Amino acid sequence: MKKESKLLPKISGLKEYKEGGSTKRSKKLREKSDVNNMKGMIAVDEGREKKANRLLKKASRQENRSINIEDRKKLLQYLTHL
Repeated sequence: MKKESKLLPKISGLKEYKEGGSTKRSKKLREKSDVNNMKGMIAVDEGREKKANRLLKKASRQENRSINIEDRKKLLQYLTHL
């Protein structure tokens, strides 16, 4: 079971909160994450473990950052509509 963020309001309007959209910044970060992920997979195929680990770790950080940005945007949208 997935843990909910501490920032999520514990009220009945939670469905409206989860319907928020993504931003240009989060989309850009997601694209960068995909590029680094592909580079990491190529490095794995070539047998370059250290480079692969570095790139895959960077890609996961970028993806987490883009998710956090989307969550922040959704929360702000929800709170302004109250």
